[in-house]
Amino acid sequence: MIKHIIKYIEFIVLFMPFILPFISLNWLESKNTICIYTNLTGHECFGCGTTRSIVAISQLEFSKAFAFNRLVVIIAPLLFIIWIKRWYEFVNKTA
Repeated sequence: MIKHIIKYIEFIVLFMPFILPFISLNWLESKNTICIYTNLTGHECFGCGTTRSIVAISQLEFSKAFAFNRLVVIIAPLLFIIWIKRWYEFVNKTA
C-alpha cells in the first residue's frame, strides 16, 4: 500500500512542471497567505512568494518571478536539477 502511494507521489513530482503553466497567477495573488511569520509580523519572510515565483517561471514571466521572490535565481535551477535527476532515476528504474 505504501509503495503505491509513493509511486503516485513520484508521478506527481515528475509531471508537476507540465501542470504549473496552467495555474493562474492572478488566482495565486488573490489568496490570503498561510505564512505564520507574515501573519504575525505583517512582513514577508524569505520564502514568501516562492510558489508564485516558480509558477511565473513556468509561464516564462521572469520579471514577475523575480519580483515575487528574488531567491528564484537560486531555487529554480536547483529544482530543475532535482527534477532532471528524478526523471533519470525513473527512466532507469523502469528500463
